Amino acid sequence: MAQLRIALTGGIASGKSSVCILFAKLGIDIIDTDKIARKLFEPSSLLLNDLREKFGNAIFNEDRSLNRQALRRLVFSNKAHLHWLNQLTHPKIKEEVIDQLTQSSSPYAVIDIPLLVTTKGQLSENMKGLFDRIVVVKVEDAVQISRLINRDKSNTEEAQKVVNSQSTLQQKLEYADDVIDNNGDISKLEPQVNLLHNKYLKLAQQLKSS
Repeated sequence: MAQLRIALTGGIASGKSSVCILFAKLGIDIIDTDKIARKLFEPSSLLLNDLREKFGNAIFNEDRSLNRQALRRLVFSNKAHLHWLNQLTHPKIKEEVIDQLTQSSSPYAVIDIPLLVTTKGQLSENMKGLFDRIVVVKVEDAVQISRLINRDKSNTEEAQKVVNSQSTLQQKLEYADDVIDNNGDISKLEPQVNLLHNKYLKLAQQLKSS
């Protein structure tokens, strides 16, 4: 198991995936909680029955597969629905994160946790104890909304709802040990990741020697 565990967080469309790709190119194991969450609702998953009982057939395609965009629109427009979904999925996500950490062999591991900080400005109870440091990918709301509109072909109102459903940038920064600024061109990410990589290698070595 990687002894040093780094939680990577940031708002939607902040560029976390791009940051993870750069860490992966440096040989670092990435644990993506979004990917884990998506696997929870593959066609064979029994959790689909829970979703159908809660939300009905409106969030399913004609072939009975989950319409993820419909589900996202639903939960991001209703805090109670979002809370229910998180309560259903987060314990299962944590189990898989722990399993992947056990299998990690890189000097340190990066855990991509978008919802690490709650809308109340608190660390997710479910994810506490899984990491040693927190790095926040910093991006302003206006940039997020613009990227969301371009990425998801949504309108400004829908994009704003998604941003508003998550913790604010300031709430995230209060927990940050390190910050990656991604308000500008993507080419500016790599130098920042390289600096953190060297820092984490030293920290990992110190932890291993202690």
